[in-house]
Order: sequence, then structure tokens, then C-alpha cells
Amino acid sequence: MASTHVLLPAAASCRQPARLIMAALAAPAIMLSAGAATASASARPAFTSGSASISSLDIFVREIGAIEARAGAHSAKAVWPANISERSQVVRVNGVEMAVAAFSFDPRGRPVKILAWGKGAWRVATQLPVPRDPFMLDHPSSLYLFASGQDAAIIARGSGARSSTEFFIPFGGAGCLSGAVVTNISGSWQYATFAGPAKSAPSSQIVGGNPRFVDQTIVTDNDCGARALSPRYTYIWAYNASRGIFTATTRPGWPSKP
Repeated sequence: MASTHVLLPAAASCRQPARLIMAALAAPAIMLSAGAATASASARPAFTSGSASISSLDIFVREIGAIEARAGAHSAKAVWPANISERSQVVRVNGVEMAVAAFSFDPRGRPVKILAWGKGAWRVATQLPVPRDPFMLDHPSSLYLFASGQDAAIIARGSGARSSTEFFIPFGGAGCLSGAVVTNISGSWQYATFAGPAKSAPSSQIVGGNPRFVDQTIVTDNDCGARALSPRYTYIWAYNASRGIFTATTRPGWPSKP
């Protein structure tokens, strides 16, 4: 049975037919209509609570997870346990309730799904592949997600001067917390790309250094890499529109823990 970890508790509600879930997964990735559910420069996200969308989101994610887990049980592409999923809170963007869910396995190689609520049901609006990092092995169908614990939930925040919605997907592993950030850039849901530590260093769709949202800004640090006598640094990330990438400003010291 697929294991789903959520940020908000939800009660069981209307069950969506399995054939609709299968159709949503098999369909090519589709984009939400402009002005309907895309994050804009003027739309701050608002968390929703107590609605039918929240109570049915867990069921929708569980049913997708069950399909993915069954496929992973018989696939050599499933590098890690295939029955784990994470989801975000429900966020209202431009009047539409949205969420992001991540699955530890997807046979089509699209384990991250942007979900939209409309006409009394959830649908898969966009599906993303496994984020790329030049320093990590490429497992195109698998994500290493947390099986339990407080980190096992996708965090949604408004981030940066654009006031758009970012979803941070935490990945499992030892040492520093790392993960990917799903954002809406020019009407397209995609992974944020982070500049390397030096101009010559390659960029990555995975950011390490204990990523968190502080005052609606993505912040990381060198808490893992610094030794007892090493300088402590905090990195404040901002979107550079001319480069289409997030770049960091370095400040001394570490940020407070969330």
C-alpha cells in the first residue's frame, strides 16, 4: 500500500474512479490555462482549509500512489521503495486550488505532479520528470523521498519579489537536507534551476544546504559542510530573469532553524 505523508490532516471524502486516475496519468502533460491557475507576479498564494478539495486530495494522491507502487513492484527501474509519496498543502493561486504531489516511482518517468481542483475533482495539470543534478546518478523513474518524519511533506510558500508560489520537495538521504523547487515561470510549471557556487560550476535543479523559505525567500546554508572553525554562510536565493536561473547572495552566519 502506498504511503502518503501530508502537511495537513484530511478526512476521507468522494472517491474518484480508478479509470479517471489512469487517464490522468496516461495523458500527456497539459498546461493550465493562462490566468486561471498559473502563478502570476501579483498573486500571493493563500492556504485553504476545511474544503472538499482538501478532504479528497489524500484519496487522489493515494490512488495514484497505489498505481505507481504496483508498477514499481515489477520494474527494475524502481531504485528505491516505490510506495512512498509526498504532497503539499492546498494553495489557492489566482482563484484555483492547487497542490503538488511527488511519488518515489513513476514508470513514465514523471514522478512529480502539479494538481488542480475544479468541478469537484482533482486533476493532473502538469507532470515533471526527475530533477537533474550534474553531480548525482541519473535515475529517470525514481525519487528518493522521506518515508516518515516531519520532513516528509512538500512545503508551499510565496517566494521572492515575484510573489509567486514555490513548492519545495524534500529528498531523503544522509547529511544536509536537499530537494527540488517547483515554480511557475512565464506561465509554465517547472523546476527552479540554481546557479553553481562558481561561475564555471554547472547549474542544478536540486538545491542542498537545508533549503527553507524565510520571509518568502529561498534560503540555504553550509551547515553540513562547515567544520568547527570554518566560516558559516547563508545563501539568499533570488530569481534572475535575464538568466532564467536562481542566483545566491552570500551572507555571514547561519539562519535560524525553522
